[in-house]
Amino acid sequence: MRAGARFPGIPAPTRRAFLERLLRWLAFIAAVSVIFVTLAGRWDVPELWGLVGILAAFGFVGLLFSDPSLARERFRPPERGADPLALLVIRLAGFSMVVVAVLDVGRFGWSGRVPAFVQVLGFAAVIAGMAIVAWAMAMNPFFSTVIRIQEDRGHHVITRGPYQWVRHPGYLGMIIAIPAIPFALGSWWAVAPGLVYAIAIICRVIVEDRYLHQHLPRYAEYSHQVPHRLVPGTW
Repeated sequence: MRAGARFPGIPAPTRRAFLERLLRWLAFIAAVSVIFVTLAGRWDVPELWGLVGILAAFGFVGLLFSDPSLARERFRPPERGADPLALLVIRLAGFSMVVVAVLDVGRFGWSGRVPAFVQVLGFAAVIAGMAIVAWAMAMNPFFSTVIRIQEDRGHHVITRGPYQWVRHPGYLGMIIAIPAIPFALGSWWAVAPGLVYAIAIICRVIVEDRYLHQHLPRYAEYSHQVPHRLVPGTW
């Protein structure tokens, strides 16, 4: 069978790009699984596998709907952006939170037994927050990890989907999902870095909103139409 004959309805470049992204997705899930098991020192922690499943599911949604070039930019941005320090703090806080949580529930049991309803609510928040992030990513072809005007993509204001109600729905989803991971896994010790993560995201929203006001055409008009940054009717 000649190359590409299995997918006759998909153009060859799109097919090739999809397969490359599929392999990256599989490698990411495998790496996360290995890291979790290594940190936990055991493989029989259902909460960890539940989190891996959620990451896999939403990662696959992103694989289907995100722009390949934008997906690459999230890992290898072409420039530092307007706030590289805040981005570093966000990544370090998120990484520290996950490491502490996995060590806690796997090896050391610092938090003892966390009530089941807390973990259920934690997983519900993770899923809800990631769903908001996925929705924002699907609606916004300029959803990047760095704050910059993407002139190479014809950057413009997005008003569809969740952007009808708040100006930064992706950040709202992150604030809901990521700090909920310690509760889902059952680690009180990881709540502190989760709070640092949430505070850093809020600071980034302020910086990014100011930057877009100054540099993105029609953003000031959009901010009058959608007056709230993160929470409808509040802020």
